[in-house]
Amino acid sequence: MKTRNILFKIIFLISSINGLHAGLKEDDQKFRDNFYKIIDHYQEQLKKNPENLKLTVAIADVYYSLRDYSKAIEYYSKALKLDPENIKIKTSLALSYLNNNDRISSQKLLEQVLKKDPHNLEALAGMGRFEALSHDYSKAEAYYQQVLSKNPYQFTTLFYLAEMRIEQKRYQEATALLEKLLKKIQKPFG
Repeated sequence: MKTRNILFKIIFLISSINGLHAGLKEDDQKFRDNFYKIIDHYQEQLKKNPENLKLTVAIADVYYSLRDYSKAIEYYSKALKLDPENIKIKTSLALSYLNNNDRISSQKLLEQVLKKDPHNLEALAGMGRFEALSHDYSKAEAYYQQVLSKNPYQFTTLFYLAEMRIEQKRYQEATALLEKLLKKIQKPFG
């Protein structure tokens, strides 16, 4: 297959994965508006009980789903103050920092998580992404393979690995990874 055809296929696969995984297309404003209604509702509830960890995390999760990472960081940080040892919240905060291009804060939190839970798949995937963004592909590969050895269909890791393969111009491998993701995502629907 010619490189150009492979690149078109990769673009198509990524847009398919993003649409199916997120449940919306970027231009689907109605769907996004529903998310903001959920946030408004949760924030009203949070005003009544500002120490409610579940509501705080729920708001952060919705912002993360909307890719509003600065707001996700704000609420995951509040949640972490309520429960400073919560590994899941620390990991979510770290990934929000990573997606918001604050790699230093992300790395610090991911290392804390991995110190307490060396087998945390999301944190290992996050460290792989950190290393890939630093162009240390061999370290990134080691993190990704560690995750995939435990869960060969771990979504985040497969997507990050596909992105890395694209950066490395290993397009056929990226295509195979993206097709694997697409099959996994489509299973619940068909």
